[in-house]
Amino acid sequence: MGGMAVADLTKNEFDEKTKSGVILVDFWAEWCVAPESRVAVSRRESLAAEGLPVGGNILAMGESGVVGDRVERAGVTADGGHCKQVRTEAGRVLETTDDHLFYTNEGWKKSEQLVRGDRVAVLPTLEEVDCRVGEDMELVGQEVVGEIGEEYVRELEKIGLFPLRLTSDKLPIMARILGAVFSDGNLYEGKKNNYREISFALGSQSDVEELTADLRKLGVEKVHVKERLTKNEIHL
Repeated sequence: MGGMAVADLTKNEFDEKTKSGVILVDFWAEWCVAPESRVAVSRRESLAAEGLPVGGNILAMGESGVVGDRVERAGVTADGGHCKQVRTEAGRVLETTDDHLFYTNEGWKKSEQLVRGDRVAVLPTLEEVDCRVGEDMELVGQEVVGEIGEEYVRELEKIGLFPLRLTSDKLPIMARILGAVFSDGNLYEGKKNNYREISFALGSQSDVEELTADLRKLGVEKVHVKERLTKNEIHL
């Protein structure tokens, strides 16, 4: 009974090692990105390529638009081949191997085929905004204790939202949620049983997942999702 060996193949040695015998190739693609390149894991978040976990969610560009995908295999190699830096007018920079594919106004193109003026597909909502400020100040502090009650203050303290300061890394998350409240949200207060609730009416599963992730980042544990199908008619 013969043995079986498993090996990683690079572009330079692929033809040589697969020219004879029966070779089972699990996955092979010669296009890669630099380890520090940012990869979209949602419409609001990206990770450096070298930090992507196997099995993790990513967004990819298909001919029908942005689609969800998963990482099957990840690694770092120095044998990826010649690299090219692609820079867009908007300031986005990506370092890839020459064969990395980009979706353009003329269809799929390798990075080595791109020329100045080509239009490439990007995620317009992915850009990360630097919200750091030069000075710090307290936005919400002890002056509100009498209004909201010590019980709620203690809960906010547990999840790092009180006191709330200008330099808090949770402010951008709160701003996103507040925007969702204004556009698709509802605030409810039941005075009889002292019950308070924030609800949202969202149109897609990705919106639900992203909003839920933001709420989790703020320390909100009680998140309930209900699905409802509605039918509307427009008479012209």
